[in-house]
Amino acid sequence: MNTKYSILHISDLHKSPEMTYDNLLASLMTDNENRAMEGVPPIKLIVVSGDLVQGVKDSSGNYVEQLTKQYKEVSDFLNQLVDNLLKGDKSRIIIVPGNHDYCIPNSRNSMLKSSNDYHDDLLKFMQNLCGNLRWNWEDKSFYNIVNLNLYSDRFFAYKEFYNTFFSGIRRLENVEKDAYVVDFEDYNITFACFNSCYKLDHLNPIGNIFPSALSGIRNDLSTANKLGRLIVGVWHHHVKGLPYENNYMDSSILNTMMSNYIKVGLFGHQHKTEIINEYKDITYTNDSLWLISSGTLYGDSSVQQIGQKRQFNVIEIDMNRQNAHLTVHCREDKSNNYEIPEWGVKHIGSGSVPNFQMNIKLNTPQKETIMDEIDKKVRSTGDYYSGCLTLKKEGLRDEYFCKYFDEYLQKLSNEEIINIVGDTPISEVQYICVLNANVELKNTDAVKLLLSERFERFNSAQVEECKKSAQQKLLLWQKI
Repeated sequence: MNTKYSILHISDLHKSPEMTYDNLLASLMTDNENRAMEGVPPIKLIVVSGDLVQGVKDSSGNYVEQLTKQYKEVSDFLNQLVDNLLKGDKSRIIIVPGNHDYCIPNSRNSMLKSSNDYHDDLLKFMQNLCGNLRWNWEDKSFYNIVNLNLYSDRFFAYKEFYNTFFSGIRRLENVEKDAYVVDFEDYNITFACFNSCYKLDHLNPIGNIFPSALSGIRNDLSTANKLGRLIVGVWHHHVKGLPYENNYMDSSILNTMMSNYIKVGLFGHQHKTEIINEYKDITYTNDSLWLISSGTLYGDSSVQQIGQKRQFNVIEIDMNRQNAHLTVHCREDKSNNYEIPEWGVKHIGSGSVPNFQMNIKLNTPQKETIMDEIDKKVRSTGDYYSGCLTLKKEGLRDEYFCKYFDEYLQKLSNEEIINIVGDTPISEVQYICVLNANVELKNTDAVKLLLSERFERFNSAQVEECKKSAQQKLLLWQKI
């Protein structure tokens, strides 16, 4: 296996109402053509790490209609992006939500100012951080979540967008708590997708992932690791901040991610590209997790950090069975927030490095796990022909794979057997199948070849019986 491709990593779209996605799309297509001329491999996957929309804060107007309109606009943009870069294949785009993707009015309307004694509420709050109590710094008061159904429905607009956009491909039920895995066999990469906005609302800006989210996908990640996949986590929040900030995610979850084989994390939220190498515990393990953030893609100066411009990442991947070599290219808008961005190279870090490279060691694939996954897919779909093709790629000189190949082969049509075996059978089962298939289709020349001395190594009693029958058929065809 030797795979070269690129991932487009975008985040924090934050389009203001007066701007248009058409200009953004045009700028991205121009930049894509420029990168191709520079020799960067084509984009095969897209990752959107949250904050698809600007959101709606005011609950007095028709906020549902406004939020729905924003998601309709971003859906149209992402559809066009997929059409242009992925030939319309929406299965190859990964999307997770951010803190702008929930409905703030639902959060506000679900809470009432507490009428309890201040000290009682303070005690409850300290004993159960982020339970159903919230502290509001504006009026120095506690608030209770009194409408849990409305509060739980904060992501209703994102959920509707997601399930419509991915109709027939993926589906979300519990947006706030569910994590899920998306595997791409052809690119030897697996994505673990998280919502880092668990219990996040207008009074609680802290990023968090539902505690059971990782454990719920542990088996899938273990399988991916045994298959030798590069496992990439995707979420929204960054994991460090200034002392007076509280809008980032607790970095302790990174240890759990690493213990579940995640090697790379893609996120946004901090509105600038940054690359960090987080270590689990350098005293006893070499496990590490590369953290790669993307800047805001289309936000104006109101959402950008001071001194930061619009940015996105292109992650170039060169992969073999043992290693994944990643090259991160950061693209920056040189237009000074003009409506049509002009993308160019952004040096990473404080130096003059035009890109950043990292090498990640992959787990050696376990053939038992590979075979289990192939067999599971074949049995569920009934597509034995594709199963045979996959096993040929793995290598039929391995008796373990060859045994399953021979089993699948006997379920194929004559034409399929001839297409997949040709004149190079490895086992006696393959020889018998391809000989009988050519006899059935009266392929005289192929039968003669298979009966030649070239295949005399196949000489069991069953093979000799098949050869004898084939020779009789040849004599009969010659008389006719």
